[in-house]
This record gives sequence, C-alpha cells and structure tokens, in this order.
Amino acid sequence: MSRTLSCGGRAALKAEEEASDAVRRHGQRGTTSHSVRRRLRCRFETAGGPVIKAGSEALLFPPLVKTAAKTALVMGTVLPLINHASALVAGRLTAMLAFKILLTFLVPYAVATYGAVTASRIEPPCENP
Repeated sequence: MSRTLSCGGRAALKAEEEASDAVRRHGQRGTTSHSVRRRLRCRFETAGGPVIKAGSEALLFPPLVKTAAKTALVMGTVLPLINHASALVAGRLTAMLAFKILLTFLVPYAVATYGAVTASRIEPPCENP
C-alpha cells in the first residue's frame, strides 16, 4: 500500500514505527528512544523578528496570552448575554449559572490559545524528504 505523506506525516509515521520496534525489542511500552518524543516548539512573528518558544513558554508567550484574553473577554461577555439574558435580567443568578458563565470565558481562551499554538507549531525536519 502506497501513501503520500507530508513532512509532518512522515515524521509521525517514523516515530510510530520506532515505537513499535522498541516494543517488539523490549516487550513493553515506555522504552523508546528519546528522539521519538516530540517537544512542543512554536515560531511567533513579532515586531523584532521571529521568536521561537518551547513548551510552556509557548503557552505563556505574552502576545499570545494577550490575544487569547481579548478573545475570551469579548466572547465571554457576548455569549452569556445571548444564552442567559432572561435569567440575568430577572436576577436569578444561581451558583450553576455563575459556573456556566465562568466556563463561557475559559473556553474561548483555551480555543484561541490552542489555535495560535497549533498554527505556529514547528514540525521537526524531515529525515527522508
């Protein structure tokens, strides 16, 4: 069976094959080489040029956090007004409704952060182009 894979696809397939080989050799999971594990690395464009961040630094990169917070503020304000306006106007703010409104702020923040990190992720270079 022949498959056409992108650079990232080939890297993922190679990592999967290496993990399978390690399982066959050692008889258990968790004994694969360090090179199989991939660390999150992202490239962000800034006024001073490109910046590369890894791991939690990418998730806490100030411009990314600022943009995600703005998105959460706008969406977290608009959506509860759309979904819960009648309860809020009537003064029926229960603990469950307050929890739902809090989630309405957190979900857009998480989605905006995930989208930015995914879009700026650096794939490892291909070994067999």
